[in-house]
Parts: sequence; structure tokens; C-alpha cells
Amino acid sequence: MSKVLDPMPHGGEGDGMGPFGKAFIGTFPTRGTLSILFIAILLDVSIANLLYFGWVPFLGMGVLTLAPLVFFSRQYIEPHFNSISNDTQENRLIPESTETDEADELGDFPDLLPTRYGRPAEAMALGDAVRTCFKKWSAWEGRASRSESNWFYLFQLLVILPLYISLEVVEHGGLIGTIGWLLVTLSCFGTLIIFMPALMVNIRRLHDLGYSGWVIPAVYVISLIPLIGVLISLIYTLVLIIAPGDSGPNRYGPVPTNKYDQDATTLSVSETWEVLMERHVIPDYEIESEKSKIVTWLIIASSWVCCLLIIFSGLLLADFLELFGLSENVSWEFMGILVYLAILVMTWAYIWLDGDPSRILGMFKIRTPIIGLIFLIALPIAITMVDNIVIFLYNEVYEALFGTPSLPEIDYYVDDSEYDLILALSFISTVIAAPVVEEILFRGYILDAIREMHGDAVAVLGSAALFGALHLVPYVVGMAAIGGVIYGWVRIKTGSLWPSIVSHMVWNFLVFLYIWYG
Repeated sequence: MSKVLDPMPHGGEGDGMGPFGKAFIGTFPTRGTLSILFIAILLDVSIANLLYFGWVPFLGMGVLTLAPLVFFSRQYIEPHFNSISNDTQENRLIPESTETDEADELGDFPDLLPTRYGRPAEAMALGDAVRTCFKKWSAWEGRASRSESNWFYLFQLLVILPLYISLEVVEHGGLIGTIGWLLVTLSCFGTLIIFMPALMVNIRRLHDLGYSGWVIPAVYVISLIPLIGVLISLIYTLVLIIAPGDSGPNRYGPVPTNKYDQDATTLSVSETWEVLMERHVIPDYEIESEKSKIVTWLIIASSWVCCLLIIFSGLLLADFLELFGLSENVSWEFMGILVYLAILVMTWAYIWLDGDPSRILGMFKIRTPIIGLIFLIALPIAITMVDNIVIFLYNEVYEALFGTPSLPEIDYYVDDSEYDLILALSFISTVIAAPVVEEILFRGYILDAIREMHGDAVAVLGSAALFGALHLVPYVVGMAAIGGVIYGWVRIKTGSLWPSIVSHMVWNFLVFLYIWYG
């Protein structure tokens, strides 16, 4: 193997250069540039908190500080240190086979010029990074380079930032407030769209560093710990942004090429869902029930009437509990728990006599950890965001047609000695019992009973209408029916009750917070 004489005594890249200069060697953005920008952002946040700036002044200050740093770094700082590095490498010892070996690591792009570290010399362009991430929205296999991940991270910020800006604008009301709500809606939809591509590119970026994608849920859990969680999350983000990937192939695949691969294929949304839900989704009924439709509807209606009678009976039960020395507030909250227990017993009786108990129990099975993450975390987050957006639009339409909705006022005058007990009982009744029991009744028994006769669409709309009607107050009826449509559709698509139960719990928890602390 022939070699070229290297006059440098130590043979390292930029031996006469300190760590500061070495951080700016490479293609834009280098580690040095990203570190400076990150420090500048921290200073902007500190100044904004100190002076109580809003989001709009903060963003303005960010543009004034970050734009010059990006300009000078790209035009002067990085070219300066790269020129010094190139001068010192002209006569270094280079094996003849190096370029061939590194080109082999680049897979289908051997024409790319590799660096001495075995990585592509050119960073991925912004457009190529965004197109690649969306094209690979469901692909966690393989690796993603630092430039691909960082460009898409910037794209995420551009999508999410209008949400923070518009949250301040909506407070003004009028036309400006309406525009603010429109920005909130668009930004929320944008966040939903980029969620999966962002998650997948983070997993592939971890693969590029030689780590498993399971680092993400581990960091999320740790981030919940006060102080330590913030520090770990910050370190994790910095590692993804700054750390270079492995210089050669690792167990997750070859070195990323930093080029958009037009021939790359990935599953569509429907194909991905079919793969994930294989053996989990309950198929639609192929034959109609042998029972009379009139009889079936009468049975469904009787279950709804029985549920309503149990609720009204609970009002009498609250007065009865006061005879045992319980205060009015404690009796009321305790009554709520007993009412839902009674509805659960009634529901199970209908399922046992008219439905399929094994089918309902099968809706609680979670067959794989990935399915568990989807059912218990990912889908409830997406459902809650969609539900809030749709409810906002519903509220605007309702006020335009009928004026400000009248809602029953709930005033609690709780003695300090009973506060904790009443709070706990209210939480159990509102956040736990209500979602579980109502979802088993409406998205379990009633939806399947209607589906057996009329198919998916009528089942979703019919069960949602009955669910909304149970809430009695006109404004709340519509709100609950909208939630019922979303929950019912998700129940059919997943074959599980968990996404609707958890989403219902999140919604009721928000109501719980509003009642007690709003």
C-alpha cells in the first residue's frame, strides 16, 4: 500500500488547532455553530424570563441574535477553520484503499465524496431532509444522519412556533383573536401530521449513534423527574443535535448517504395500520343478525333507559347516604361512584344476555409492547388534540346559532377537614369510573349491537347519539356526541377499548381540573 509523506510530526487533523477550532471543521452546521446557537437561545430565554417578555418579543429578539450568528459562522468562521484543516491535511499519510472502502459504505451512492471519518462530505439539504422524513414516516429501520435529523427538527419548530404565538393572540378577541384561533387549529393539525415522521427520524438518528430507539421512552420517563429530568432531556437533545454518527456500518445499517432516495419505499398509512393491527382488529360482520332489528333496537333502548334511571336514582341515594352521618358533598361524590358501579353491573348483564362477553374481554387485550404504546399513549394524545379542535369549532357554530351556551354551575363549599376526601372521591368518579363504564356500555355493547345490524357507519353515529343524549344538557349533548363519534371510529379501527377509555379519561381529567381549580 503506497503512502504519501506527512510532514506533520503527530499526524492528527489540525494538530495545531484547539478544540474550539476543531468544532467548526466540517459542513454547515458544524458542532461549533450549533453549540453557539444553543447558548444564544439559552441567553434569549433567560433574558425573556427576566424581563417578562411575551412570545412575540422573544421571537423578535431570537431573530436579531441568531441570524447574525448563523451568517458569520457560515460565511467566515467555518470557512476559516476548514481552510486551515485542509492545508494541514494535504500531505498526510493516506492509504490508497481508504476512498474505496468508504465509498463501499455509502451503499447505492458510491460517487459521493466521503470524509476521512467515513461519512458523506456534504450535509443533506433542507428539502431533501423534509421529503425523506415524510417518505419514511413509518420506517424506524436504518439510520438518519445528523443533518437530516437537525433539518427536520428545524422544520418542526417552524410548524409548532405559530401555536405559541397564536396562544397570545387569541386573548385579544375580535378579528385578531379569530385569526389566532385559526393559527392554533392549523398548528395543531400540523403537529399531528409531523408527529410520526419526527418520532421515526429520532429513532433512526439514535440508530446512527449506535443506540436503540427504546432510549426515547426511557428519556421520557426520566424527564418526569423534577430537575434531573430537565437536565437529562437537555443532554439527550444536545447529543442528537451535535454528536456525529458512527463512521462505518453498524447493526442498524450502512452510513447514511445524505441524499434523497427516490426509489425508497415505505408503507402507506392504511398498510401500516393493517400491519400493526394484524390479528387485533375485529372485522366487520359479514352477515346480519338473525334477531329482528326492532327487537334489537328495543333492547338497546332499554339499556339506555335503565342507565338513565340509575342516574336519577342516584340523586335519591345521595339524600339517603346523609342519614348515615355523611356530609352533603361526601354523599354526592360517593353516590357518583356507586351509580357507575350499578351501571357497570347492568351493562355486563346486557352483554351476558344479549352480547358476547368474550368479545368484550378481547377488547382489553394488548398483544405487543408497540401496540400498548399506540393504544395507551400515541392515540390518546392524537384523539385529545383532534377532539379539542373539533369542540372549538362546534362551540363557535353553537354560539353563532344559539348564543352563549348555558351550563349548570357547580359550586363546592367544602370544609377543609373533608377537602382531600371529596377531591379523591370526585377524581375516582369523574376520571376513572365514568370513562371505563361509559366506554364499555356505548363503545362496547351498544356499538357492537348496532354494528351487527347496520354496519360500521350507523354503529358509530347511533352509539354516539345515544351517548350524547345521556348528558341531557343541550350544549353538552352535542359535545359528548362529537366525542362519541371519534371514540367509536377509533374503537372500530383498533378493535380495542383502551384508546377510547384513555382518551375519555384525559378529557374528563381536564373537566375535573376546570371544576376544582378553574
